[in-house]
Amino acid sequence: MQHESCDLYAIDGDDGAILRPNESGEVTLAADTYYVPLTDGSARCESVHARFASAVAATITLELCNFPAYKGGLSSGVADVSDWDETAGNWIQENPSTAYVGVSAAGCTATAATVTKAAGNAGGFTLNLGNIGTKRARLKIVATVGGACRIRKHSRT
Repeated sequence: MQHESCDLYAIDGDDGAILRPNESGEVTLAADTYYVPLTDGSARCESVHARFASAVAATITLELCNFPAYKGGLSSGVADVSDWDETAGNWIQENPSTAYVGVSAAGCTATAATVTKAAGNAGGFTLNLGNIGTKRARLKIVATVGGACRIRKHSRT
């Protein structure tokens, strides 16, 4: 079984623009909504680890989808449900009441699988996705104050 770990990019919810990680693995967010795809169809994401600079204030939720990214389930072509799609019902928030999310004590808090990052302290979280059966997963980040963040996933193929 092959393991894969990589720093993730963020997609601007307004226009689908991609924010690629710098050489340190970080992307810089503004006050806006972003989507971070956790799955690409080739490897099942099993864990995600995020770290945020102290300035960042945001709410982070996990969303899932079984609809294909492209019509007919193809790997490219005409879009069906994009990674930044905001149509009600296409992506569903996963927020089980018994979820355990590891958080840094000062910078983040978790209620079920929803993470709140307050400005003023650096912080982060880990979320393990072993019981997720959907084809696609993403993080939705609603940042009210921007700053640097690094998000990394671990998968097995």
